[in-house]
Parts: sequence; C-alpha cells; structure tokens
Amino acid sequence: MNIGASLPGHFPGEFAVTRELYLEWFQDCVDLDVDVIRIYTLHPPYFYSALAEFNRGRTRPLYLFQGVWSPEEELINGGNGTDAWNETITSLFAENIREVVRAIHGDIFIAERVGSAYGSFAVDVSEYVIGWIVGTEWFQETVVSTNRIPTMMTRDYQYIAPTPQASRFERWVAYMLDYAASVDMEYRWQRPISFTNWITTDPIIHPLEPDPDVEDLASVDVAHMGPTSNWTGGYFGAFHIYPYYPDSVRIEYDQCLNCRGQVDPYAGYIHQLKSYYADIPLIVAEFGLPTSRSLTHIAPFGRHQGGHNETEQGRMIADMMHIIYEEDYDAGLIFKS
Repeated sequence: MNIGASLPGHFPGEFAVTRELYLEWFQDCVDLDVDVIRIYTLHPPYFYSALAEFNRGRTRPLYLFQGVWSPEEELINGGNGTDAWNETITSLFAENIREVVRAIHGDIFIAERVGSAYGSFAVDVSEYVIGWIVGTEWFQETVVSTNRIPTMMTRDYQYIAPTPQASRFERWVAYMLDYAASVDMEYRWQRPISFTNWITTDPIIHPLEPDPDVEDLASVDVAHMGPTSNWTGGYFGAFHIYPYYPDSVRIEYDQCLNCRGQVDPYAGYIHQLKSYYADIPLIVAEFGLPTSRSLTHIAPFGRHQGGHNETEQGRMIADMMHIIYEEDYDAGLIFKS
C-alpha cells in the first residue's frame, strides 16, 4: 500500500498526517493483509518512530519500501527538460539520498525547513526497510535532452552499474542508485533497490499511441543497468501501471485476454511488460483507481480515472491485483485515492 505525506485540504509539504493517524493507517493495512507499505519521500521523524512502535513484538512486521524524491522541478525545467547530469541537480539528488538513508538508520538531525521533513531522526527502522525505490516518474523531455548530448559521462560504479547499452540518462540513473547503495553500505546494509518508472518511459514501442511525441518519446530500461559482483542485496523493476493512462493501454491491447479468457487491455500490457523483463524481478509499484467525482480518462471494465464509489473502487482494485498475481509479478502496491 502506498502512503502519502498529506491529507485533503493540505499541501504535501505540510506533512499534516499525525503520529496517531499513521498508527491507525498501519493497523488498517494489517487488517487488509498488507505486508508492505511504500512512501515516496522522507516523512517526519514520528512516522519512523510510529512504525518501530507498531512493529515491536510482531512476528509479522509491516515492512517499508522507502522512496527518495528526485529534484522534480529542476529536472522538468519549466516543461523544457534539461540535462540530468547538471551538477546542481545531481548534487541535490545525492543530498536527498544521503538524508533519507541516514534517516532510516536513525542517524541524522535536519534543521527546520519549508516543504520537506525535518527534525531528529533517532529511531533505527532499517530492519523493516525491505527495499529502495528511488526517484519519481521521469519527464520525457529530460530523458531526451540528456541523451541528446554526445558526451557519455563516465563514473566509477561500485554496486549498481550501467550496461554497454545504457543511454546517457540511464547511466545517470545507475549513478544515483549506486550512490544510494554506497550510503546504505556505510551502515553495512544491502537491500533490494530500484527506481520509479512508468509506461510513458517504458522500453516497449507503442505504435498505436495517439500522442507518440509525448507518451512514447523516451525509454528508460531497467535492464540497461544492474548489480555488480559487489552487490548481492537485489535489484528489480518498479513500474506505475494504470488501466486508463496513457491511451495506448486501452487501444493497443484491445485483443488481449486476461486469465479468465476475457478481453482485457490492462492484462495485456501487464503480460507484455513481464515478458520483456522475464529475467528481472518486477513489481507494479503503483496502481489503483480514484474516487474523484470527475472522470478524466475512460478505460475498459469501467476502470476509469474517477467516477467510482468506494465499493466499486475496491472491487476493481482487487481484480487488478489478481491480474498482477496471475502474471507472476513479485508485488503490487495499491495507490488508493
């Protein structure tokens, strides 16, 4: 289950969720038979102390996929994209990574600041952190802008390294994953690591995508980087996959069948991606359906972007989880909104 950093009526950077509400949510997750929660960025210190308190004495603890927010606004650059290897961007991302790694080990004090978590992170929850999912959904123009520069950046990669096929942007992603692994190794820890990806920057060519210059413009391939012999902690792919976006999902896979023999475009995409990454552990790191009143994208089986009540939402999310399970993914993380 994905857990956000805020509540309705608040900006994400306000961190309006209280310690008591975190504990309530943890219990809700366990009641739903959830094994793992995911957060996208550093949360306040009381999130981690609440998790430690909740897990204390449990034979089946609630585990955590910890995320690190990439410098999203700097990478988007007003919608124009930019070179991800920009020294300021890379340094800022590395600083975010180091803060988060130190925080889950209970080993950092962060002075008060606006828009990001701060305080004394003194509780070590590293035993409950099941893996890293680094970064946010990559902006296509930034991938293109980075790859357009002919100079291929060279770095020393100790734990996660690019393959010879890696693009310039993929080498940057590998560099940031390698840095995260290096900081965690300062505490003598290795754990599975990946980066956030989504259909828009998947490695699959989508010939029927109605807007190819946006939704099929760039590729970031999980297989173009991987662990070195120094890293036995694990490496996997993590994709956000929704049934209603982009449009290529409902158009391109409209003849594919699900495990019940029904035509199901979502199942078709889930199957193709798993087939592409047959040799790499793969999770659907974000999927779900919103209960917003407005409806912005239409999808088969009523899996629209919005317009659901909570009963419909729950039934369809359970059905999507069944598809993910039948296609032999290693996990599915629900985004419920």
